[in-house]
Amino acid sequence: MRYVLLIFFVFFYTSGFAWPSLNAKSAVIVDFDTGEVLFEKCGEEKLYPASTVKLVTFLLAMEKSELGNYANVSAAAAAVPPSGIDIQEGDILTMDGLLRALLIESANNAAVVIAEKVSGSESDFVQDMNLLCRDIGAVNSHFINPHGLPGKRQYTTVKDLALVVRECVKIPYFAEVMGKRKDKIKVYGAVYGNNGKLRKKREIILNGKSRFAWQYPGRALGKTGFTRDAGHCYAGFAEYNGKRIIVVLLKCGRPVWPDLIQLLDCSFGIETIELDKNSNIARNVRNAQIFLKRAGFEPGPVDGIRGNLTIKSIKEFQAKNGLPVTGDVDDRTWKYMKEYFKKGKIR
Repeated sequence: MRYVLLIFFVFFYTSGFAWPSLNAKSAVIVDFDTGEVLFEKCGEEKLYPASTVKLVTFLLAMEKSELGNYANVSAAAAAVPPSGIDIQEGDILTMDGLLRALLIESANNAAVVIAEKVSGSESDFVQDMNLLCRDIGAVNSHFINPHGLPGKRQYTTVKDLALVVRECVKIPYFAEVMGKRKDKIKVYGAVYGNNGKLRKKREIILNGKSRFAWQYPGRALGKTGFTRDAGHCYAGFAEYNGKRIIVVLLKCGRPVWPDLIQLLDCSFGIETIELDKNSNIARNVRNAQIFLKRAGFEPGPVDGIRGNLTIKSIKEFQAKNGLPVTGDVDDRTWKYMKEYFKKGKIR
């Protein structure tokens, strides 16, 4: 795999809106196509990566292995602390299954199985991870394991992770896997059948941890991470109306979603969705106006006022979806609006 160094240029918007105040200690927004830095907060500060380091693990595995390769679960891999998938020593999985577990379920034990398969040992794999980072220009990072559990001399920066995300997005398989809410992988045993093929022992259901991939309009793919020392972290990619950006946040003192939504909305020049204290989409007139606007209706200005244009748009939305036409954002209407948002129907 050949890498191209992404050169950073700081670029400031002059369109009149202000970038939000963030909870994250460090953050960066990078234009995917030009490499321009659209927003930066402490971009060079070295911080714990948590599970965002699994993007480096993914990248190295894709470079040095094949999806159809089989890997054996060692005692060391089976004993890695959670989060993880239900595997035991002696189980056999494909590299495809392991990478899906790595990205979708954020499985620490899958990361170690991958490392041992690709480089022969976890320690050798980590050396290869650090060399890969140097090759792509991520020179302010150093990793000591493939899963992101904290330790001395394990650190990265948001700018380095942006480089890693950029390389991941170039691989179509990355978007295919990261866009899944659920998936399933096969676990094989060491006993071969009469045809010489491995026998399947069981299946493991994988549940996606990044709800953002399905809630944000357009396309949003990213890897979350959390440890007590690292805080909440995120590294990913988003696309809306033809514009593509990379977004990375490190050391948030709360779930990343409020910071992330505000940054993406500012980057794309669209009205910001308001969240409640639990980081859920707040039920109010302003958010209803944003949803209606993104769905192609004309609710008027996004001002939180239930004026005539907003009422008309609500009624049109209700009629289109077979709901009672009241002009109010009642329980059923709100449920439908959120479903539109989650399914990516709002543009």
